[in-house]
Amino acid sequence: MRDITSNYLLRNPYQIGALGHIVETDESMICKYNGGWDREDKNMFLVFVPDRSSETLLPLIKTFIKPGTTIYSDCWSAYNGITEIEVTPKYTLEERKTTF
Repeated sequence: MRDITSNYLLRNPYQIGALGHIVETDESMICKYNGGWDREDKNMFLVFVPDRSSETLLPLIKTFIKPGTTIYSDCWSAYNGITEIEVTPKYTLEERKTTF
């Protein structure tokens, strides 16, 4: 089931998030995917990435996440430029809180 879902998301990309929405992002070192999940409407995106650099990830955020969205991430250093991306309204970046 996971493979079917992954293949669908890779073949059918679209923008998620909105003003007032929270999107959680994560990059995978093993499979070289980056993805996001909108907490409000449960939409997702998944994209293959050649590396986890800011030069790769920041344009993907602009492509797949709507302006004004609050982005929760693990604050990987590549995300540092999110608030500088030229969009209106601006993105907000917050560290994802992990609880055990």
